[in-house]
Amino acid sequence: MISDEDFTRIRARINEELSQIQHQLDELDSRRTLDVDVIRGVLRLTRDIHSAYKKAPYELKRQLLGLFWERFFVQDRRIIRAIPTKLVRILLKERQVIIRSNWLRR
Repeated sequence: MISDEDFTRIRARINEELSQIQHQLDELDSRRTLDVDVIRGVLRLTRDIHSAYKKAPYELKRQLLGLFWERFFVQDRRIIRAIPTKLVRILLKERQVIIRSNWLRR
């Protein structure tokens, strides 16, 4: 038989361990939710990059542009030259993509 004092001490230790386990479970659940959101974003990107870009927050838009472009040269608030990434340059060379310069209405 254990004394009340020992029982109280053991119960406090078990409660602390349960609290730590719950914290770890909450952290894992939070990561899982984040991972699902990232996967959803990637899937949206593969289906329709235009709408994924339009729905993305500012920082993600910068990262998406970084997938395709190394640098933009701007003059009078207009892009006058864009330098594609190495991957895009290879795709251009192999004629797997086409970059048009007349996307906007004049």
